[in-house]
Amino acid sequence: MIKIDCPLCAGEASADEALTLVTCDGCGLAAEIAPDPFVALEAVA
Repeated sequence: MIKIDCPLCAGEASADEALTLVTCDGCGLAAEIAPDPFVALEAVA
């Protein structure tokens, strides 16, 4: 699990194993991470 500083509070935000969601227990932030378009195009090709 990747930990980063939360941009909205003094807490730590963490990304899930699939790198699709970032959450912060301190302020309740939850944000989906957009997929990398290059990887998505490779999967289609």
